[in-house]
Amino acid sequence: EATLIRSILRGEVRGGHEFDFSAVAAEKRAIRGGARGAEFRDLTVGTTTAGGHTVPTGFMRQLYDFLEIFSGMRRTNATIITTASGEVMDFPKVTAHGTAAIVGEGTALAEADAAFGKLTMTPYKYGQLLQISRELLEDSAVDITGFIAKDMARAIARVTDTAYVRGSGTNAPVGVVTACGTGVGPTTGTNAGVVTMDNLIDLVYSVNEDYRNAGAQWLFRDATAGTIRKLKDADGQYLWQPSTQAGQPDRLLNYEVIND
Repeated sequence: EATLIRSILRGEVRGGHEFDFSAVAAEKRAIRGGARGAEFRDLTVGTTTAGGHTVPTGFMRQLYDFLEIFSGMRRTNATIITTASGEVMDFPKVTAHGTAAIVGEGTALAEADAAFGKLTMTPYKYGQLLQISRELLEDSAVDITGFIAKDMARAIARVTDTAYVRGSGTNAPVGVVTACGTGVGPTTGTNAGVVTMDNLIDLVYSVNEDYRNAGAQWLFRDATAGTIRKLKDADGQYLWQPSTQAGQPDRLLNYEVIND
């Protein structure tokens, strides 16, 4: 890998080289989902035609690890769809469900069909132009792959994460904040804008049960997480205690917390 990357940077490999990290992304999602041992190896080893994934290489693991570090949205339970050709993708969606009712004997059923719509997803390309001196490139003591993985992952993760969270949808992705509705906000009156634990509980139950049971998570910016961490009970005890177990995410009201 290091030899290939150095060759690309020297210009010896014309046209560059395309790295596909869909396999390592699947590996990371499997790890977060609890895959271990033989189950994990069966998932990550194999050919794409057989429904598996090629084993991710070290550089791709480094790159994706840093992408996740600098982009909280990549650590969520969002469904990730990969396309090799970059074409616009259309997906059907249900806009209204059918209804059922009590029907008397001998009474005809009224038709109540589900209604369908279409969701069009437009892919966008992000990139970074990185210049490296020949002295740095030729210095065999320098971990050039590690440097590139971290530097480029940081740049790409930050610009894409901004779009994932609050993209307008105009010549850019639609961000989750732009697309989502409003749940329960902070209290009003003399404590306007002050978040309470009661607000957070109300917010949880303002979300449809189907979504809550399908891997719902909290997504906070650091300032919000800091505010919630300071909430105390009448005895001065902090209401939210982060995880003290290595590798286990923080949980608030039994839902995983992701800082972004």
